[in-house]
Order: sequence, then C-alpha cells, then structure tokens
Amino acid sequence: MEPVSLVGTLVAIAGQIVQLAKTAKRNRRKCDQLKERVELIEHFLRQLSKLQWTPDPATTTMLQRLQDALRCGERLVQSCQRRKKGWNRLNVFSGHQKSGEFADLHKRISNIMQLFHISNRILSLSMNNERFFMNVLDKLLQNGACERLPHDQKEDLKASIRNLTNCEHYVTRSEKGSGIDKDGAASSTPLSPGGGGRGWHPGNDEITSIAQDIVAEAETVKHNKDEAQWLARLAQEVVYLMQDPQAPLILKHSYASRLKDDLKEALETIRSKDMHRTIPAMMHCGGGGYGGPAGGRYSKLHAIEICKVGYKIEYCLQVLPLVIINT
Repeated sequence: MEPVSLVGTLVAIAGQIVQLAKTAKRNRRKCDQLKERVELIEHFLRQLSKLQWTPDPATTTMLQRLQDALRCGERLVQSCQRRKKGWNRLNVFSGHQKSGEFADLHKRISNIMQLFHISNRILSLSMNNERFFMNVLDKLLQNGACERLPHDQKEDLKASIRNLTNCEHYVTRSEKGSGIDKDGAASSTPLSPGGGGRGWHPGNDEITSIAQDIVAEAETVKHNKDEAQWLARLAQEVVYLMQDPQAPLILKHSYASRLKDDLKEALETIRSKDMHRTIPAMMHCGGGGYGGPAGGRYSKLHAIEICKVGYKIEYCLQVLPLVIINT
C-alpha cells in the first residue's frame, strides 16, 4: 500500500475505534482510555497527511505496524459492545483476560510510537547536517571560491547543492506553507542570549528542567511503577529533543507551549503518588486504609491519570519533529 493511502487507512481505523469506544457496554473505562490515546494518534496522522512528505522504508514499516495494532484495538473494542450476562466465574476470567489484552495493546502502541519518534529525530538531525553543508557551499560560491570554473560547471555545482538531499523538504516555508497547524509557526532563525550562537531559547531550560524533575520523581514511585517509568521515558525523550540544534525553531511553535503545560500536569500527577495514603482515611471512617479497597481504587485511577497525561506528551513528541522536517 502507498504511504499516503496507508495514512488515510490509519485515520479511518482510528476514527472507527473512537466511535466504537463511545458505545462500549463492557470495560468502559479501558475503552475510554484507549479512545483518548487513539484520538491523539488520529490527530497526529491528520497532521502527517498535510505534509509534502514521503516516508522512508523504515517509517513505512512502522506505519504498517501501527495499522496492525489499531486493527487489533478495533477488534478489542468491538468485543466490548455486548453486555455481560450475569455474574459467573467465566465472566470474571474473561474480564481479566480483556484487561491483559488492553495492557498489551498499549505497550505495543508505545513501542511503535517511540520508534516513530526516534526515526523522525534521526531524519531531522540528518536534514540539519545537510542544510549546514549546503549553506557552507552556497557561501563559498557567493564569495568567489569557484570563480575559475566555467559557467556551465558552476551552474551544475549550484544545481547539485540545491538537490543535495534529493527531496522536497528544503523548499522554504514561504514557498509551500507549513502543513502543520500554523499557530505559533515561526522562522528557523535560532535565538540565543545576546543574539548569537545556536541551540538556545528562553523556554529550553524550563522545559528541560520540568522533564528532568519528572524523571527524578518517577524513580521514587512505589506504586504504578510501569506507568511512572513509561512517563519518565517520555520525559527523557523531551530532554533529548531540547538538545536538538533546531530546538529554537521547535520552541517558537505553539505545540511547544502545549508540551510545557502537559509536562507541568505530568509532574503534578506523578507528585501525587503518595496521596493514596491519606485519601482512604478521609473517605472511610474506620476502614479502607492503606492497601484497602479505596487505596486500590485510587492506585488504579492514579495509573490512568499518569497514562492520560503521558498520551498528550507522546503526541507532542510526534508532532514537534515535523516542524523541523517541514521547514
């Protein structure tokens, strides 16, 4: 399947999952959680479809893997459309089995999205190096470095510089438009203290600091460790993203502000990890203490909250590298 039509198919499957989740009769909370994640993936795919973009074979393979995962999600949510027929041991076993299927699906999606982000980061770094090389050659030509070359050879050299990357990504924003949501879109001129240097922006330190705080807090979590460590991995990816030479461009985009807000929410959420020690006592006089039913319920709700804010950070991590790729 062609990459462009593949993205369209993925959007259609994601939309179907969202609709099915709204009418689920069983495992509603898990269906709703999957719906929230898939809605963000769907929005990302729509952003992707706006780009004048041709994925490499590795990225195409990842899109195909995402299609398989979403098909699995569609079948899973479809199986939740029927109501339970009374209580019996078989229904209890089936419920536990479904919980495991939802958890496995989320892990599968997380792995795919992480690889997709890494692939786009590698592409953006490669493009940045090529841009630098092109810029140097261009300046050498402008300063007469190749004056003695015959005119036709000089023109061939200029054409080679223009086609160095053999792709359309280097058309300027003014020539083709962003393709990403335009709020906050900005030129690629890097900012730094005093107006010189590269790789610094006033928001860089703040975002990096919040992300590092999340990583540190996740180390101290005693419950919901898997969810906390997954959130920490996402936060670490944010730290790496802020070290990108094109981070100033990223930080001037509206999604960077959204990422900062999501990171703040994530830090607040993970710092509430010890609230389950006091909440049961306040909710149940003389019962439901640490490790009791209320504590267990709070722990599950806290895990869901960690996941939900993580999905939003995951979305920003997918979208922001596209700002570089499409500049």
